[in-house]
Amino acid sequence: MPSLSALLDVDGRPIRLLATHPLPPLNGRYAFYRRDQLRAVAQYCAASTEPVLLLGDLNASPWSADFRLLLREGGLRNGAQGQGFLMTWPAPLPLLAIQIDHCLHSADLHVRGVRSGPRIGSDHLPLLAEVVLPAAHP
Repeated sequence: MPSLSALLDVDGRPIRLLATHPLPPLNGRYAFYRRDQLRAVAQYCAASTEPVLLLGDLNASPWSADFRLLLREGGLRNGAQGQGFLMTWPAPLPLLAIQIDHCLHSADLHVRGVRSGPRIGSDHLPLLAEVVLPAAHP
């Protein structure tokens, strides 16, 4: 599945934004492709020379092995860590919802908070994140 990468200029400082949406693990083949894509995303993030912000429906819960691999191999942090359970899917069934939509970042960014947004017509709830680029060293 394709991913979208953009280099943002924030007050003259670059941030690498990556949006991705791997296949859901509905069967063994899809699970293989999801794992393969998350590994490739991890390698891409680890190789970035800019701070990285990774957003997307990763089709992986925070406690899945593939999600933990992405954090570990990508050198990423979970922006929702310590924010409680952020149920994002399926939006129409909140009692059955889990978090598969994520905001991940490299250590040189800071996420002040992540929360689920209101229903907007999708089968997912949006994530709202406040991301801070720490002050540049003189």
